[in-house]
Amino acid sequence: MKGGLQFRGPHEILTRPGLSLRIRATAACRAFVMIEANYKELPPRNGRGLPELLLQHGWALETAPAPAWQDAASTLKLLSKRCPEGQELLMPLCGEEEDKRMETPLLFMMVVVSLGPERLGEEMRRSFSLWDADNAGGLAMEQLQEILKRLCPQLDDNTRKMVVSQAFASPKGEMRRVIPYEEFVEKL
Repeated sequence: MKGGLQFRGPHEILTRPGLSLRIRATAACRAFVMIEANYKELPPRNGRGLPELLLQHGWALETAPAPAWQDAASTLKLLSKRCPEGQELLMPLCGEEEDKRMETPLLFMMVVVSLGPERLGEEMRRSFSLWDADNAGGLAMEQLQEILKRLCPQLDDNTRKMVVSQAFASPKGEMRRVIPYEEFVEKL
């Protein structure tokens, strides 16, 4: 990934429940992790269900294909999570297991990408797409009003309505039902 910091890998380790990887963000970043999903006829080295555990902890499954490494029998899952500046990202290294002493193989690689100005538009598009529950390709008025209520609770109703009206006005002054993400980001 261009502009990212790769933790040398891939890493093949023996892990067990309770072990985790901690990343402290000195700037806003997105961590990408590639974990083996399948391995031909053998069990995958996926830390006993680690991808599913990460999804439960707020990691997102990426739609882009995961990169491959030299082993053609191995296929990977690509997951990511955003980490705000000054905070820590804690990534468990093993799925849940009753016997905490039992070790399991994990094959993974991690890349951390800074979310500087050049990546801000993409990160905003990604964030706003989470609000697009009906896959309309943008934000509806009601969705933007809800976002503003949650992110800017100090705004009164009149100010919020004014912001939404300005965002949804077309160049001809007509009100639209949906504003595409890219156009919304440009208006910001």
